[in-house]
Amino acid sequence: MMNSLRPSRRPTPPLVRLRLLGFGVLSLFIAATVFLFPSAFPSVLQRIGGPIWEGSNIAGGAFQTLGESFRSKYDLIQENRALQQKLADIELQLQGLKIIQEENFELASRKDHEESSPKIVAAVLTRPNVSLYDTLIVDAGERDGIETGARAYAGSDVLIGEVAAVYRTTALIKLFSTPGERTIVQVGTGKIQAEAIGKGAGNFEARLPHGANIVEGDDVVIPGIHPKIFGTVLSIIAGPADPFETILFRGPINPFEIRHVFIGE
Repeated sequence: MMNSLRPSRRPTPPLVRLRLLGFGVLSLFIAATVFLFPSAFPSVLQRIGGPIWEGSNIAGGAFQTLGESFRSKYDLIQENRALQQKLADIELQLQGLKIIQEENFELASRKDHEESSPKIVAAVLTRPNVSLYDTLIVDAGERDGIETGARAYAGSDVLIGEVAAVYRTTALIKLFSTPGERTIVQVGTGKIQAEAIGKGAGNFEARLPHGANIVEGDDVVIPGIHPKIFGTVLSIIAGPADPFETILFRGPINPFEIRHVFIGE
């Protein structure tokens, strides 16, 4: 006969038996406590679970505080962006007001000139940065009575050039600061006569005898019964052995910013 095989039972390790025994004792203790002292069981659970619950509450509060901090920073960023946008809007409005003020000033100036003098008012179509070097093209021409050689002014009696060419509806004005252009002027309080030579972009130079007592800031004018403003002395270059000194000056009007001119005598 064949012997039947039976599964062998391995003995339970002592450590496992000890854990099972401990678990059983703990279970009996809890059951006895609930049966004998039912009112004490909640306090036991509270003592055991209290620190755990308290820790969880602390952690939850910490996370809540952290979240509020992030929200606070986000709100500050959004508020800062809103304030920056408002500031940009205000600056844009101020710029618009400045442009309106400048236009009103120019219109008032045009009206005063039209009422007080026979000069023809013309708007500048192109300036030196677009037109030929140191020239202006204006929107008045033959039909408006513009003639070649007529003087051109910017602002109040500020002489800037002459009409070089006239067309049907436009005219070309050559500025006195055109390189190489020569104009007779008077410099300083002594009204010393000199020949101003254009250097471009509203700049000039003139040669005067050494010791002419010219200082920076002196006026340069076009001679006549009613002298016309021409420029202001910027610097003086004088060499020790040179009997002449070079006067550098600039016109009071920036040719790149001229918007209207007055044409006439």
